[in-house]
Amino acid sequence: MNEHAAADERRAIAKIYERDMDLVLVEELESNEEFRIWLAARVFGIDCFLSHVRATHSVVDESNRESDVVFRFLARPGSDNGEPTRSAILIENKIDAIAQPNQGRDYGKRGHAGMGGEWDEFRTCLVAPKAYLDAAHDRANFDESVSYEEILAFFASRKGRDERFRWKAQLVGDAIFKKKSGYVATISDAATAFVLAYYQQAQAFPRLQMPTPKPRPLGSTWISFRPDSLPKGTSIEHQVTAGAVKLMLPGVADRLDELNALLRPFLRTDMDIMQAGKSVAIAIRVPSIESLAVPFASVQEGAVAGLRVTGGAVRIRAGRCSGGAACCRCAGRSGRTGACCGIAVGLT
Repeated sequence: MNEHAAADERRAIAKIYERDMDLVLVEELESNEEFRIWLAARVFGIDCFLSHVRATHSVVDESNRESDVVFRFLARPGSDNGEPTRSAILIENKIDAIAQPNQGRDYGKRGHAGMGGEWDEFRTCLVAPKAYLDAAHDRANFDESVSYEEILAFFASRKGRDERFRWKAQLVGDAIFKKKSGYVATISDAATAFVLAYYQQAQAFPRLQMPTPKPRPLGSTWISFRPDSLPKGTSIEHQVTAGAVKLMLPGVADRLDELNALLRPFLRTDMDIMQAGKSVAIAIRVPSIESLAVPFASVQEGAVAGLRVTGGAVRIRAGRCSGGAACCRCAGRSGRTGACCGIAVGLT
């Protein structure tokens, strides 16, 4: 058994993602006084923690800047007669995802925007495996950085006291292993330029609510849409090089045959239903594009054709079924429309 196979045998969770580590940090900051004291001292450089205020996940400010975790606490006053200082640590957590442009500076702007209102002092902090930190170009734009290995050492040194510490040490160790063994994407200027041009074209289809695109590796060939009209967890994916637009219905793969029989009468001849992992996809063929490395202008006609299908061919709404719509969750079981408790889908 090789090293990676042996590690797979030891892991309790098959895949660990950055959000999982976000929640580990929030849980510890909300429930573990030792961890609060340790992290505050590590980031501010002095033993300053006095009392806990709140740890919050995924905080977005008015300028749409997001902090993965914001830890607010009261710090000890600088003098015997002084008042406690309202303090905050704004945490950006990474395992292997690509850093966004100016991310460290944006964290600083978010911190300064909260001064006087939410806190009186702050530090920004990049938390990631050491291998990530060593290669991170944006590291210098954060006030401090803390490695997963340091967090692992915190838990591991206490695992003899509590099984919970042993479990957290294992989770953090799994995240470090993912970074060591995982694929590291390289940003492609050509693919990033392509998706930006696609985004500009998508403004002609406002119902799609395409978010501002992030830098892209060349192998990233799906463009995702999650407009407010979609039920939670549902998405529309334009698979650019595969030449397909797919409506992804999550968590219903075990009902593929049932949904096929239910929805088939509503599909056009160029539509199909297929399993996609744990989801069911309603797929529509569109012109394929060889690569995101090509100039957008050279394939604009095909891209716009895909956008038209994405924006107009699939109509989704959540709520009660109505005439001409099939309910993915209850019509097939109740034998009739009406009183829908799930997702109502109409295809045009």
